[in-house]
Amino acid sequence: GSPYFMKDWVDGIIRFSNGKVTDKFKLKFNLVQNRLMLQFRGTTFAAETKITEFVMYTRNKKDSFVFRKGFPDADRGNKETFYRVLEQGEVTLLMLAAKDIIEEQEILDSKPDRHFQHVELFYLLKDGTMYKVDKQTAPVQDILADKREELKKYIAEQQLKMRSADDFIKVVKKYNELLN
Repeated sequence: GSPYFMKDWVDGIIRFSNGKVTDKFKLKFNLVQNRLMLQFRGTTFAAETKITEFVMYTRNKKDSFVFRKGFPDADRGNKETFYRVLEQGEVTLLMLAAKDIIEEQEILDSKPDRHFQHVELFYLLKDGTMYKVDKQTAPVQDILADKREELKKYIAEQQLKMRSADDFIKVVKKYNELLN
């Protein structure tokens, strides 16, 4: 497997902490290191720390993926960690996309077998605090307890399984609508 969010270099936009924006680079995002790689005229280098956000486009440029840093600390993340922004509003849904390197030792093999395991951790940013969304112990509707009953009804009506990013996005979007 590949350590990258998308295996090929893609077009994108970079936002810097000083407010500057550029689209002059090709982008690759290393999920193992949570590091943005840039390519300019054939030269590849790691992005500097002054980048606060980047957007990656798919080949057809119809879809985009927004990554941002500067969020409060949460188990595997800190202010320098890039999270994928899935839904933004009064409550923001974030995903920490990562790839862990897994080593498995075969009994008769002298070298361990290494492969990447894709990890997706979901968080809600509410009132300046990060809440980890865990399907078993901290479901979305329990974190957003002030609208729990409305969200439970919505989840049932929409027949959401609450196992995918798409389901989480729908529920957070509904919650933000209920607040307005």
